[in-house]
Amino acid sequence: MSSLESQLSAAFAASEDTDEGDVLGINKQEKQKVKEETYKPVEESIDTRFDFSQTEEESSTIGTQLSPKDIGKIINIYSAFSNMNTNIQKVVLKYLKIKAEDSIAEKVVIAVLNASKSDYTLLSSLTKLKNESGASRAFELIAMSADELIKLDKLVSSFNKDYKQSNSVDVNKIKFCKDLEIGISTLNSNAIQYLEPVEKLLEIAFS
Repeated sequence: MSSLESQLSAAFAASEDTDEGDVLGINKQEKQKVKEETYKPVEESIDTRFDFSQTEEESSTIGTQLSPKDIGKIINIYSAFSNMNTNIQKVVLKYLKIKAEDSIAEKVVIAVLNASKSDYTLLSSLTKLKNESGASRAFELIAMSADELIKLDKLVSSFNKDYKQSNSVDVNKIKFCKDLEIGISTLNSNAIQYLEPVEKLLEIAFS
């Protein structure tokens, strides 16, 4: 049994008074088996098993031993993703850079828990900017740092095929922001509707 599966099993055992096990398709016999096992701390953290570049301070701080709050996050992320329709799940996988294969729900849980706080902030900024007026959007973009703008520009490019940045933020920040504002304003509203569930998953991790 993998470390994540051990964590999920521990989560289901700890939540025996709730219906989370039923939501995830865990039958009573499997739940009883988990209860009878002695829980042992996970020997390796998620961060050491998967190569993500965020710093420890930025991560959602799921440690090697699961607290009740950690258990709740794992169950809620797993359940939220499993209940999404296929199209939204594809967007989640694209954003998290996960290849569609078996056990993708488990991989999504791991990726979300390993996401950086800046990923969550960036996605929240995009959904917020899309819903603002052009003038307000332009002022907020100008106020952002060069690093934030570059990351936001890359995210917009991923979901707006017609968008192309023609300037460098280091050479001309105003023109860069002007292009980016156009990219955000022409972003299909359906794209934002699909990105919002991704934002919700990250919100669970950092709640």
